[in-house]
Amino acid sequence: MNNIEWTEEHTDYAKEVMKQGTWAVINPTDILRAIKDIHQLGGIISGEKYLELSEDYGGNENQNFRSALENLNITKKNNDGLYEFTQNGRKLGCYSGRELASVVEDLGVSSPQALNLLGHNFLLHAPESLSFCCQLNPIGIPKEVIKHDLLDHYLFNQKLNEFKIDNLFHILAYFNVIEEKKLGYGIKNAPPALTYYYMVSYYLFLASNKVGSEVDAKDLKRAVDFLMPNRIEDYRVLGLHNHPIEGWGLRLAWMKTESFNRLLQVGLISPLSIARILRNIIKDDNNPSQKYAYETLKTLKNEVLKNASRFRGEPLNFTEVLREFEID
Repeated sequence: MNNIEWTEEHTDYAKEVMKQGTWAVINPTDILRAIKDIHQLGGIISGEKYLELSEDYGGNENQNFRSALENLNITKKNNDGLYEFTQNGRKLGCYSGRELASVVEDLGVSSPQALNLLGHNFLLHAPESLSFCCQLNPIGIPKEVIKHDLLDHYLFNQKLNEFKIDNLFHILAYFNVIEEKKLGYGIKNAPPALTYYYMVSYYLFLASNKVGSEVDAKDLKRAVDFLMPNRIEDYRVLGLHNHPIEGWGLRLAWMKTESFNRLLQVGLISPLSIARILRNIIKDDNNPSQKYAYETLKTLKNEVLKNASRFRGEPLNFTEVLREFEID
């Protein structure tokens, strides 16, 4: 039996996962410089100064730059029309502007720690980048191979065209998340978002998408170590008090419902994993949420179709994606 009972709250979280975010090409170092400038001005600035910083660092793309500061949970506009650093808890799972400013002040705008925190926020805002990274290999895969495998495919909740793929290579390398190795691109350093996205995704694979099932802990850890030997295991930024995988690194490992709920809320459970979990519930006559899970699966399929209606052309793998939202 799948020990998770699907609720209306789960469905609300899943709908949020399906929503597509927008992002533009950014220079992480410029963003960190802007953070330093705002911090030196007391952490709160006028709209005029905010526009000035955007023009200094964003140039002709200053609107994109301002959007990036807000999308990456760095700044917000307060009730007085001033712009200030965000504080802890404003955006679920993200580091706050104040935390980033503190790291920049102590370690500098080029520090790996500052880039890691900012990269974590980017991965949460652009979750297709999580799935993208998990297509890589620790010894490296040539860029041309990755582009061939992912071009015009549906990944997480986006269709990846050539422009988006090239930008992901560029920006993730800038964040030190990926790097070009001898044989191609691989993961260099995984921020918490990527660490736990892959960890939980692989757990669900081993558990046949049944939350709470026990799996071989060594198999799980071996897979994570192989793909991302350099990673940050800071689960507290995601709002968790304990490691999301019980028994991590021991003999048996499993995931508690509470951890699943939180990671679904944060956005670290992929749409396809959600669909597979729902299909398991639907097949379980002893699960009290069986009928509701069936209705939810239909609802989420409609969300996928709604997303696809905005694309220029159907993704090449769309038939396979839709099949995940259907009952055999």
